[in-house]
Amino acid sequence: MAKKIKKVKSKLKPETSSSDVDESGCHDTSEYKFVYYPDLKQKYKQYANKTGELLLKGLNKQMAKILKSITEQMEEQKLDVKKTIDEGYYIYNEKPSQGVGKDKGITWSDEEYEHLGFQYMYLKVKSTQRFTEVYNMLVRAHNKNYFEKFKSMKSVDIVSIGGGPSYELYALRVFFKRFYKNIHITLTTIDLNNNWKVPNKIFDVQFVQGSFYDKDVINTIHKYDLSIMSYVMFHYFDKPKKSNLIINMMSGRMKMMLVNSRVKNIGTYDYIKRGKRGKRGKRGNIKTYNLIAETDNRQVVVTTEDISPNLPDKKCKIPFLDVPF
Repeated sequence: MAKKIKKVKSKLKPETSSSDVDESGCHDTSEYKFVYYPDLKQKYKQYANKTGELLLKGLNKQMAKILKSITEQMEEQKLDVKKTIDEGYYIYNEKPSQGVGKDKGITWSDEEYEHLGFQYMYLKVKSTQRFTEVYNMLVRAHNKNYFEKFKSMKSVDIVSIGGGPSYELYALRVFFKRFYKNIHITLTTIDLNNNWKVPNKIFDVQFVQGSFYDKDVINTIHKYDLSIMSYVMFHYFDKPKKSNLIINMMSGRMKMMLVNSRVKNIGTYDYIKRGKRGKRGKRGNIKTYNLIAETDNRQVVVTTEDISPNLPDKKCKIPFLDVPF
């Protein structure tokens, strides 16, 4: 059974903007000069403007707290911290369980996720990658007016489905504080892996352990206004029967689902348009929109409501150049 969710008020404050950019960063005229690396071996140089630099500095402050908490767990368990982190580096880099066993799609096994050194490396590397991708997705959705439906609401309840450490929700919190600061938001992550409790606590996000295949969890998801998925759609819902779960999730209060992925072509969206058992038009009230390009499924809005055609596109700059790359 899914746990009853108690919604909590945020205690975190967003990073303040530099004096040379506006509060939201929407009209940042600075050049993309700030260099950062989203990968383990720092091979792939990426660029951010001044707003992006400030956002990453804010993220790094939170990550320092999270990584400190992980090393404290190692010390409590009388582990050699350096050796444990080195083991985690090996697991992260070599991916010994990838392609092994029945589930060929997994990158790391459940046992590997339990390893504190792996958690340390995973959190350290994935934080930048996921945060930058999701924040750009939010700005793109803002530019296309998808958040207009929430402007009349005093409070918006948001859930991350399979959200793990909740970088996506941290990005949403910062985004709302910058663009929609008059709207109160509550944030919840639902994930099967209980190891993500620590980063969620530091990010001030309510954590609920559970499987998104569970009926009770889906009934819980019905109670939210907005949901987000990152790297979940392709691996867990890219089959006709599984895509019906997305249709079910959208049948409650939910107005919109934001989906981030590394895969450009995901069959789930075709299944959703066709509806159950492939009958086109069965679920015609659910629409999908690609945010990057017409045939690119890496960042997608799934919604039950049309956007007014009278609203012109906004022209806010994305803070992270060519992300996702």
